[in-house]
Amino acid sequence: MIRCSRIDKRWHQRADIELSILHLERHTELAAGNKQYKLQGNLRYWHDSGAKRILTFGGAWSNHLHAFAYQANINNLQAVGVVRGEEMVSNSLLRAAQSFGMHLYYISRSEYRNRRDKIYCRELCEKLGCDFWLPEGASNSLAVAGCTDITSSIPLPDKCRIWNGKVDTVFALAVGTGATLAGVASSLHANQSVVGFPVVNDSSVSSRIGYWVERHTSDNKQKNWMLWPEPNLLSYGKLDTGLLEFIIDFFSDTGIALDPVYTGRVMQRLLKSDFLDSLRPGTKLIYIHTGGLIGAWGYRKQFTACCDRKTVANYFSEIQRLTGHTGE
Repeated sequence: MIRCSRIDKRWHQRADIELSILHLERHTELAAGNKQYKLQGNLRYWHDSGAKRILTFGGAWSNHLHAFAYQANINNLQAVGVVRGEEMVSNSLLRAAQSFGMHLYYISRSEYRNRRDKIYCRELCEKLGCDFWLPEGASNSLAVAGCTDITSSIPLPDKCRIWNGKVDTVFALAVGTGATLAGVASSLHANQSVVGFPVVNDSSVSSRIGYWVERHTSDNKQKNWMLWPEPNLLSYGKLDTGLLEFIIDFFSDTGIALDPVYTGRVMQRLLKSDFLDSLRPGTKLIYIHTGGLIGAWGYRKQFTACCDRKTVANYFSEIQRLTGHTGE
């Protein structure tokens, strides 16, 4: 069940705003996090097209590969996961994807840079006997359309409190490919906006979001989204002990598990940057927890090395409860 929870003001020190988290992270029969929205339209399209075998891309700890393998399995599709890196990695996430029937195909990091090239993807599909390819992160126009449903997932009592039209409502979320933000932006009403915090150094993401929003918005309403700048953004997947300690402290205090690549990194930036100072008094700020928790298993040793071991054990128990994945 999707829920919305408020965060104590001592975490953000702005008594004149209200911070809540919209929880999408629990595993459902569709998928966990934003993947349940991104995949639904693609699955319908493949079904209507009679597709049998679908190719997609991801890294060794990609929550997307896991979610897609799970969905392909229950929808009687053959899944091919193109994995970044020449080495034949074997970890709990990839083994789980294989247990769902996904065939793994490893390519070099240099070749992986072609993942957005349509000619390359078409040729790879032909080589591997696939009918269609799904971009990295399940991000395409069909995914954006699915993500327009995210704001409608807010429970009715919270909607009545937030959707009053008299105060600003600002959504915030982690941005990888930009499809989720584009979907949310396309669904908003007056006095509502969304701010994205990039987790990858990708100069094309802004134009991509703009293109998707234009395609999925029926009128010429004023731009209601932005990307919050981060001049010292770490490389994707890179982290420091300060982030891990923040995630464990936040979990210990709130019971909410964040991951170190997407949601934890962005929550830390949201609370510690000058972003909060930019909000008007009375603003309702809703952080969308987009999931991605399953990838945290790849950082278990780092968590254990720098944080309280009992709390770390509880943190991973919560991730197992939410995702159904044991990390083994």
